[in-house]
Amino acid sequence: MMKHSKTGLFLMELIIGILFFSLASALCIQIFVKAHLMNEESIMKSQAMKIANNIIEIYKNDDLDDYFTQEHQQIYFDESGNNVSLKEANYIAEIKEDDNQISITISCHDEVVYSIDYQHYQQRTF
Repeated sequence: MMKHSKTGLFLMELIIGILFFSLASALCIQIFVKAHLMNEESIMKSQAMKIANNIIEIYKNDDLDDYFTQEHQQIYFDESGNNVSLKEANYIAEIKEDDNQISITISCHDEVVYSIDYQHYQQRTF
């Protein structure tokens, strides 16, 4: 009888150990998945900021009319920030231009990733 109770105790310890490591591994997997998603989101936002800043620099140099001709415009970019067609686009920049202000909204997969307004002040000469 003594031998039977030691075997039962060993099996109980083994089951508890397996349960503990299963829970720990499930938590680790969740943490890795969350970290991966946060990294992807960070990369997406960083690229959207670069695209918006490039558009603002073009606007500052008064070259925006060379790129766009309408009041409400969209331009398409790939993952590297290069101009592409709509079919190849990962990012869509929507641009609204008023007197001395430009509003840029960058979307990726139909989700707004980054938005910025820029006011361009022109120096007056007397």
